[in-house]
Amino acid sequence: MAAFDGTDRPRQHGGEEGQDGRPSPDVLLRRLSRVAGGRLKVYLGLAPGVGKTYAMLQEAHTLLGAGVDVVVGVVDSHGRPETEALRAGLPELAPLETPYHGHPWQDLDVEAALRRRPQLLLVDELAHRNVPGSPRPRRWQDVDYLLTRGINVCTTLNVQHLESLNDAVFQMTGVRVTETVPDTFLMTAQDIRIIDISPDELRKRLDEGKVYPPDVAMKARENFFRTGNLTALRELTLRVLADYEDERLRAYLDEHAIAGSWRARERILVAVSAEPYARRLVRRGFRLASRLRGHFHVCHVRTPGRRPDPRYEAELDAALALARDLGAEVHVLNGNVYREILAFVMRHRITNLVMGVSLRGSGRGRLFRPSLLEALQRAAPDMDIVLVGQPSMPGARDESGR
Repeated sequence: MAAFDGTDRPRQHGGEEGQDGRPSPDVLLRRLSRVAGGRLKVYLGLAPGVGKTYAMLQEAHTLLGAGVDVVVGVVDSHGRPETEALRAGLPELAPLETPYHGHPWQDLDVEAALRRRPQLLLVDELAHRNVPGSPRPRRWQDVDYLLTRGINVCTTLNVQHLESLNDAVFQMTGVRVTETVPDTFLMTAQDIRIIDISPDELRKRLDEGKVYPPDVAMKARENFFRTGNLTALRELTLRVLADYEDERLRAYLDEHAIAGSWRARERILVAVSAEPYARRLVRRGFRLASRLRGHFHVCHVRTPGRRPDPRYEAELDAALALARDLGAEVHVLNGNVYREILAFVMRHRITNLVMGVSLRGSGRGRLFRPSLLEALQRAAPDMDIVLVGQPSMPGARDESGR
C-alpha cells in the first residue's frame, strides 16, 4: 500500500417520509437491506494511526475464541509490529493479485469471500481505490456487494474520507482527499465505533514511529498532523457519530409511528420570502443553528399564480445564496405556504422555526400573518417558533449596508 497521502473519508442519506407522512422508498429499501442483507460495523477514526485496525483485530480474536467464524479479507498493518502480531492466528483469504504497470497489485478477493461465506469478514480501509479494471472501482462498493449477498463485514475508515466532508477537510488541512466513501453508505451501518485519541497522544505516537516511518512521519507532523488539523478532525468525527445516532433515532420514531420532535438533535428551519431583510432571517437562523449545533435548513415557498414583488426578488436570491454559503440545506417548495411549511416541519421533524413578521400594516407589509403562525403552532406544538421583526425606520439597511 502507498505511504500516507492524506486520502481518508465517509457518506449520507436521502429523503425520509413521503408527502403523506409514510416512509419514502429510500427508507423502506434501507430497512429491507438491514433485515435481508449482511450487517456492517465500522471502526471510525480522526486520522491514520489512532488504532482502528488494531481494535478490529482485537475484536476478531475475541469472536474467534467464542466460536464465531471470522476471516480476514484484507488487512494492512502498515508495518506496525503490534498490528501484525494481532493479525497472526486469524484465518485469511488469499489476496486477489492483478498485474498493473508490471507489478502485482493485491486487493480483496470478493468472489473467494462469497465462496467461503464466513460469519464475519474483516475488510480494512473502506475508502481504498481498487486497481483499474476491477469489477468495482472502490472497496466500499465491494463491501456493499458482499452485504447485499448476506456477508457480515467489519471495516475501518478515517473521517476525512467522507464525501460530504471533502471541502471542509481541504479548507482545514490543505489536502484534497481523492478516495471517498458516500455518507449514505456509512449510515447503513448497524454499528459505528469511534476509536478516539487526543491530538497530542496521536502526535506522540507519530514521533515514536508507531504511525509512519521516520521520514514520512516528519513530513506528516508538519502538515496533515498539525494539532489544529487533528483537533478539527476529531470534532468532525464526533459530529458524524452524532448524525448517525440521530438517524437511528429518526428511523426508530418512523418505524414505531411515534409523532413529535424528539430533541436528540436540533433542526432549524428558516422560512424566507421575497421581502426586505430576508438575509437577516438567514443570519439569525445560522446563529441559532450554530449555537444549538443543529441541522440548518432554509426554505422558500413559491405560490402558484402569484409573482414575487420585483423590488425584492434580488433580496430573495441573495438570501438563498447566503444560506448556501453558510452551509444550509436550501429548499424551494411550490404550493400553499402553510401546507408546504407544515409538511416540511413534520417530514424533517423541525424543532425550531425562524420566521419574519412585521406589525406594520397588512398585506406585503407582513412576511407571515399571525393566523399562519397560530396555525403552525397548533399543528406542531413541540416546535419553537422564533419571530424576527423588521426594522421600522424608513430607509433602514440590513447588516451588509444595502
